[in-house]
Amino acid sequence: MGYITGAFKYILKSAFTNTYPMLVFGGATLAIVYLFNDLAHGRPLAGITAYATTKYLPPFTADGFITVLAVGCVWAGIKWYWNVPHR
Repeated sequence: MGYITGAFKYILKSAFTNTYPMLVFGGATLAIVYLFNDLAHGRPLAGITAYATTKYLPPFTADGFITVLAVGCVWAGIKWYWNVPHR
C-alpha cells in the first residue's frame, strides 16, 4: 500500500515542486502521441507540425498549461511506480 500512496504523492507534489521539468516531460509525451496519431491517420505533415509546436513551444492557454502539466505528472508518477523496487 505504501508504493501506491507514494505514487500519488509523487504525482501531486511534482506539480508544485518540479513544475518546469513536468512541463517539459508532458510536452514531449504529448508531442509523441500527437505525432503517432497523425501518422496513423495518414497526415504526416500535420503530425510533424503538431510534434514541433507541442514539443518546442510553451502552452499558450491555461487549459493547455494544465493539460501538459497533468500529463507530465501522471506519466512521471507511473514511471516512478514501475522503477521503484518493490520488496
